[in-house]
Amino acid sequence: MTGQGTIDEGYIVNFLAHMRNVNDPPVRNSQEAFMMELEMHAAKMVQAADSLLKLVSELKQTAIFSGFASLNDHVEQRTEEFTQQAEKTDMMLARRGELLA
Repeated sequence: MTGQGTIDEGYIVNFLAHMRNVNDPPVRNSQEAFMMELEMHAAKMVQAADSLLKLVSELKQTAIFSGFASLNDHVEQRTEEFTQQAEKTDMMLARRGELLA
């Protein structure tokens, strides 16, 4: 209480909190509530882990399939480069053969 006969708000809040605690079930029930809360958090963690595993799996599949597309492009590019190199080599060998003949 304050000096002018008014009731302090903090006092009211503490009193109401105490009254609420008086009506709370015994400790056993609060332990059960705590265990239920732990189980709820554990279930949420399992769901989050499952979602994360699904996301990682989808990312791997995306990387693999997009990797194949880029790998195919790279293989085609290298094949073209090797074909050009083979043509240049054949032309050089033909010139050498003409010079030696």
